[in-house]
Amino acid sequence: MSDETLVLRWSERGGPPVSPLGKSGFGTTLIEQSVKTQGGTAHTSNPREGVEWTITLTLTNAPTGISADFVQ
Repeated sequence: MSDETLVLRWSERGGPPVSPLGKSGFGTTLIEQSVKTQGGTAHTSNPREGVEWTITLTLTNAPTGISADFVQ
């Protein structure tokens, strides 16, 4: 067993144009604080064509040799 890093990238496209909000809403705060309590980071950006999140967590005692790469 070893520590592994999980990086989750979430993108939403094809909806109405996105405008950056002046302050964080409930959902953003919930995600950021939940990840932070687990020692990770969560960053969001709002390009005009959608919403993007990058969430990074360390998986302690993760089994080695197991990999899942999902590319769309």
